Amino acid sequence: NPTSDLYWALAGMDGPPAVAGPVVNHRTAMRQMAVYAAVRLIAETVGMLPLGVYRRGGKSRQEIRLPGDKHIWGRPNPEMTRQFFWETVVGHCVLTGNAYIYLAKNDLGKVAELWPVDPRAVQVYRIDGEKVFGIGGEIYFADEILHIPGFSDNGLTGLSPIGQAREAIGLALATEEYGARFFAQGSTLSGVIESKEELTPAQAAALRVAWQRAHAGARNAHKVAVLDKQATWKAVGIPPQDAQFLETRGFQALEIARLFRVPPHMIGIVDKTSSWGTGIEEQTRGFIVYTLQPWMTRVESAISEFLLLIEDRYARFGLDALLRGSAKDRWDVYRIMRTLGTYSNDEIRAMEDDYSKPLISNSAGGSDKGPAPKGGSRAP
Repeated sequence: NPTSDLYWALAGMDGPPAVAGPVVNHRTAMRQMAVYAAVRLIAETVGMLPLGVYRRGGKSRQEIRLPGDKHIWGRPNPEMTRQFFWETVVGHCVLTGNAYIYLAKNDLGKVAELWPVDPRAVQVYRIDGEKVFGIGGEIYFADEILHIPGFSDNGLTGLSPIGQAREAIGLALATEEYGARFFAQGSTLSGVIESKEELTPAQAAALRVAWQRAHAGARNAHKVAVLDKQATWKAVGIPPQDAQFLETRGFQALEIARLFRVPPHMIGIVDKTSSWGTGIEEQTRGFIVYTLQPWMTRVESAISEFLLLIEDRYARFGLDALLRGSAKDRWDVYRIMRTLGTYSNDEIRAMEDDYSKPLISNSAGGSDKGPAPKGGSRAP
């Protein structure tokens, strides 16, 4: 049945081709420059932020770095850096609406490593009410796979932004292909020489060569043209359909910026005004609040709920680097807060260059470091 998702999955496709013609899936969509720029912008921005584990206590929070949690605040696995891992996970979320992380455990049965799983290889369903994951013909349970879904309509999996915007992205791909074929197979004339007399092929060639020799190139610009054979020069402008083609490409780029909720100027669209505020700082804050924060909250919540099993601990991305503003504004705030007794000198220095030392503990309940998973891991 060509209307079913299974039909297209067996055909190796995420769904039917767009009406405009191109097949749209998360790989083909990434060939469209606006999609690639938007996904990279979100994933790399989140990936570069520090991710810490904190303990709630009293009036302030305290960062703790227990060896047993190093796969969260430090390196998640032997092959990937912290930034590479989290930008991969967030990229999966943004592009497909879901991210899956395999939880590799040590001999003590505690999570020791995190590994990203290709979302295309995962099927999610329920068995007797329990959420399970089908990967490579095997079944994995919720204590083996950490699932981070995006916006969902069924409470089980997130909706794929690429799937929801298939036609918009398909049109962008089609216009891009049209432009590429136009330059590969077609030509554009800047003008034509019209003659009232019938010219032989030799005369037409001679007239063309004489014109190019006299007027082609920067040195011959603005020379006066003299034509014989009752010939006249007629300039050719951009055909209306070509002008519409350029407008379509620009509009589709804006559609994609709208899809991923990124300011157009952040993906290189600088010829349109933005309603995100007038200043760069204000637009950056809007991007953080309305675009990055929802994705970061999903990741933080998943870690806090399913990986940090102690109630008073939680995960947080550090946004200070993105929200710091100008040096003058920061120091004006510090001066006021120090006068009020809210911040001490040491705390201000720590906020500026992180002189503070997070708690390193091997106390009871904190150290669960064990041997690394053996080679026989059934990681997908």
